[in-house]
Amino acid sequence: MEHKNFTYSVKSRYNGTVYYICSHFRSASCPARLIVKSSGSIEEVGEHACVRESETVIEATEEMREVLEALATTDMSVAPSAVWKAAIRHLHRKHGENTSLRYLPRHRAVSFVKNVRKELTGGDVFRAIELEPTVFVSPDDERPFLQFHYVYAHAGVIKRMIGFAHPDLLRLLKYPKNPLFVDCTFKVCPKPFAQLAVVMSYDPAFELYLPIFYVLLPDKYQDTYWHLLDNVIMQCDLQVEPRYVTCDFELGLVNAVRQQFAGVPIVGCLFHWKQALRRKLIDLRIPKETVSHVMTSGAIDVLTVIPIDEIAEKGIPFVRSRVDESGHRVKWDTFWRYFKRTWMRTYDPALWNVNAISETMDIVNRTNNALERFNRDLNESFSSAHPNLLPFMAVIKQKSKDHVELIEDIRHHRQEAPPHGNLITVEIPAAYRAFCEQQEQE
Repeated sequence: MEHKNFTYSVKSRYNGTVYYICSHFRSASCPARLIVKSSGSIEEVGEHACVRESETVIEATEEMREVLEALATTDMSVAPSAVWKAAIRHLHRKHGENTSLRYLPRHRAVSFVKNVRKELTGGDVFRAIELEPTVFVSPDDERPFLQFHYVYAHAGVIKRMIGFAHPDLLRLLKYPKNPLFVDCTFKVCPKPFAQLAVVMSYDPAFELYLPIFYVLLPDKYQDTYWHLLDNVIMQCDLQVEPRYVTCDFELGLVNAVRQQFAGVPIVGCLFHWKQALRRKLIDLRIPKETVSHVMTSGAIDVLTVIPIDEIAEKGIPFVRSRVDESGHRVKWDTFWRYFKRTWMRTYDPALWNVNAISETMDIVNRTNNALERFNRDLNESFSSAHPNLLPFMAVIKQKSKDHVELIEDIRHHRQEAPPHGNLITVEIPAAYRAFCEQQEQE
């Protein structure tokens, strides 16, 4: 509230009466108060100590408008209220920290910033991300962070897809026979998009898992994933030739990967595979301690490393022999019927079984855990779900710049690479071989 060229803040309300304190109460211990009654009468209490009688108040309203306009268009991801605070700091640096200034109050400044941005973009946030300098990596680096803004029609519906990536990280996707990791998340996806796809790769020179592309997707259909991968490949000058692709078991994504990378093996995420099996076991009310035992290394995951043609006749009997099914045999029979129906017929076993792949290539990581960890970290970067597009762009841009700096720090021995998963050696357990030999003897 403004009264006689002074700004006041609400302290409390009681029975229709509002009690105000001077906005300089904290900085200058100003004792001035206002009491505004429901009738509209205003009572002044105390003298202002924030401005000496001999001190002059500088009129800076118009100057603030100029500063607000410049700041509002420099980085449109900054909230209007933060622009107002930055303008105040700018004015005080210019006129002196202890100088008394008269400028736009917060609510008027916020409205002014919004109007400036609306005139610039026509109120279209998609236009805003294409404007300079927002579209750049930074004001000092005028390479585009926005890699593609793809609008297309499918089945009579207009769809939009937006991809962001730091130019210095694109080289990782061009490395021949480098593994590729793809995962989607929903919580931090700005509306109206349905999900955020993150494309990660591995830098063998510095032993780093690095997110490269952030792509906002309109839905979860197979054609959408196809366009996602197609745009990524195009931005990498058609030089993406991964050794293998790790992703979850969403059929639309799996089929799109097969179409875009014909002949490239797909390594279904081991974590997601075991997670799906665990959920089914819990749904069947199998005791938790039994479920935990089955999920340990060397139990059900043996099915992912033995030859595919041995899974049904040898692998499943081996796993069942290591599990106490007493009192729950019917439930286990139900589970194994589900397993054969889902993981042997609906999904190609080659998606989750790496026996054949491991004979021809090394597998850096059988899971998307590095990408899952990054997604959790990304979620924690926002105070609420589904942030607006401009703040979202600012956050992922900063994270990309941080990853580029990390590479430089490691290259110049200023920092060590963070710990990560080691190369996975696929070995068939001796217990399984012994079980098979015993079966053959019988």
